[in-house]
Amino acid sequence: MLIEKFLSEKEIATLVIENLDLQDQILKDREYDGCTFSHINFQQVDFSRSKFLECKFINCDLSNSRFTSATFRDCDFDQCKMIGIDWTLFTDLSEVRIHHSDLSYGNFTGRKFKHFHIEDSIARECEFGETDFTSSILSGTDFKGATFRKANLTKCDFSGSVHLLLNPQENILKDAKIPMTEALSMLSVFGIKIVP
Repeated sequence: MLIEKFLSEKEIATLVIENLDLQDQILKDREYDGCTFSHINFQQVDFSRSKFLECKFINCDLSNSRFTSATFRDCDFDQCKMIGIDWTLFTDLSEVRIHHSDLSYGNFTGRKFKHFHIEDSIARECEFGETDFTSSILSGTDFKGATFRKANLTKCDFSGSVHLLLNPQENILKDAKIPMTEALSMLSVFGIKIVP
């Protein structure tokens, strides 16, 4: 009964949904308010024009899903796979908090993510060209192979993050918090070699 309600209704509030495989479903033009999704396979789901308001995602797989003109507002993600998501397609991303999750191969190009939280996660091979992360928390995260070009990282907190390749000539880093080892690696763009 719960699965039928989830798949058929356009507006759902305060529902707890667990242990479902919804891979390849089409869930366009929906609104989820105050829902909790736990252990759901959402791989390659089409969420175009759907809204998620004050929702929680726990141990869900949203990899390669489509979010054209979708909204995440005041949502939490914990231990989720969000691999290959094109974050540029969203209409609204505000108050999003991501913890212990994998966002690898994501495209964040040209988006504003002020006050965005990515903590203790993996963001390998992501594209952050011309992205605005002003006052965001991007701490404890592995950015191996991620590209930051012309990004606004003002007041961004990278505490505990690793594999950061930030060119201070290409990115705005005013008041950013960057771990010592990562800050030293930024000197390589000036041809400086750090020796013990």
